[in-house]
Amino acid sequence: LKQSLAEARRLGNEDGEAVALNNLALVYRDIGQSQQAFDAMEQALSKRRALKDEAGVADLLRELGGIYQGLGDYDRAESYFSQALDTQKQFGDEHGQALTHNSLGVVQMNRHEAEAALREFDQALPLIQKFDDRRGEVTIRSNMANAYLDTDRLEDAVAAFNRSLSLARQMHYLDGEALALHGLGSVYERSQDLDRALDSYRQGLKVWHDLHAVESEAKAHALIAKVERKQGNIEGAKADVEES
Repeated sequence: LKQSLAEARRLGNEDGEAVALNNLALVYRDIGQSQQAFDAMEQALSKRRALKDEAGVADLLRELGGIYQGLGDYDRAESYFSQALDTQKQFGDEHGQALTHNSLGVVQMNRHEAEAALREFDQALPLIQKFDDRRGEVTIRSNMANAYLDTDRLEDAVAAFNRSLSLARQMHYLDGEALALHGLGSVYERSQDLDRALDSYRQGLKVWHDLHAVESEAKAHALIAKVERKQGNIEGAKADVEES
């Protein structure tokens, strides 16, 4: 990638330089070299702005927001996502706006500001539906459901998780299906409907198993064990703890 960057600079290919810088930044991010990732991405952003590539600028702002969110720096994450949203509005990218509103909602969830998160998700949902982006809709509805759960709006949470589950199953989106089942289990456990909680967690476990998602499968076993302990099924709980 560094060779590609050097070659683009030698040829005066600013678009190629921006692409190489962006790719280099993603590699730095993936290997945990955050400062190098930020430096490369900021250089790419400067190139995109010079090229007046609004879509490229918005994408890079979203990527920077995502990196800061992963690091737990929610103020900077919000700043970059907000800049991305403003840019997307300027050139009419409604699909991008939906994704960015969702990202802003997740920032608010991480801050434990569920009502603020819902305001973002409420803006994201009708936008994503314009494009029949069902995978995006599954994600947004599940995020909404988690926000409802955080505000003890349990009926709304169940409805949102069920809609997300239905959409995920229609399109065979297994990750979305498993996450919705996990969410339903959480709602039922909160409302002390332990039989339904156990059933949802077990259905989710099966999906994680089919996906060979070992870490998620282990977490599902732990959740099942917790419910089994509440039901007084100590032997079952022990077995699931061992599986986890």
